[in-house]
Amino acid sequence: RLHFSYRELKPYVSFGLTKAFSGSIFYFWGKSDQFFAGRAWQSGTLGYYSLALQLSKIPTEKIVSLINQVAFSAFAKLQGYKEEFNRFYLSITKVSMLLVIPFFLGGFLTGDVIITLLLTEKWSPIIDLFRYLCIAQIFIALNANNSFVHFAQGRPKWGLYYQLACAVFMPVSFYLVIPYGLNAIVIPWLTVNPILCLVWVAITIRKIGITLPAYCANILGSLVASAAMVCAVTALRVGVDRASFDLALAAQLAIYVIGGGVAYLMVLFKLERALFDKVAESVSGIVTVGMKRLRMSHDATKP
Repeated sequence: RLHFSYRELKPYVSFGLTKAFSGSIFYFWGKSDQFFAGRAWQSGTLGYYSLALQLSKIPTEKIVSLINQVAFSAFAKLQGYKEEFNRFYLSITKVSMLLVIPFFLGGFLTGDVIITLLLTEKWSPIIDLFRYLCIAQIFIALNANNSFVHFAQGRPKWGLYYQLACAVFMPVSFYLVIPYGLNAIVIPWLTVNPILCLVWVAITIRKIGITLPAYCANILGSLVASAAMVCAVTALRVGVDRASFDLALAAQLAIYVIGGGVAYLMVLFKLERALFDKVAESVSGIVTVGMKRLRMSHDATKP
């Protein structure tokens, strides 16, 4: 028997429309920087900014977006279990930070080498812009899952309010700084954007019952390991600059990546040993299953 009730349908329609409207507002303020820049700058200057922004977003788009694909469904399944929900939120935040912070800090520390090596000296005007946009992306990655938390717990309007706040403050700040030139556009990304992101994090963890000390302790390992990486890469850069011979840019970048990566992993292994044990256990399980399937396949082919 067919049945239709607007009263029953209304909550679902309201949820969907609110989420769609939130996404539209995000698109609006996310493009406001290029809108105002396109009206004030020459096409070449706008091209510099667009490329620097696109390059700085790569870890966010490739890593954080991949994590987000499973985040909402997992949050939705756990919405009735507070402890498991909060544990998953902390875990996914930790994993995101562990994966992306090294890339962003690496971009900041070696941006000149990366840009010159990949794009040649023609694109040198975007070096400083790229470096500081990498720092800004850390806050965006930290903030990536908070709206999913509220959507999963039936508070889509909270995500809408956050996007509205961004739509008020970010376009205005872009409009104010764009007349001062290319590098000035990083100011909103390094001031207004981090404030909005951190306030949204604070609101989210307070709502779901996670204390600030617990949240900070959750990402402390990635921050300490990142500090070790920064020290290692900085020391290597000083050594390379003082060397009596010239190194090719590719060799320099390889030294910085290997040295920084080793420092990061060593400190992380010391602080997050349990995480490495879980990874090793997962890899071992995958290998075991693969070997069993290979053995079964081999046995099935025997005459």
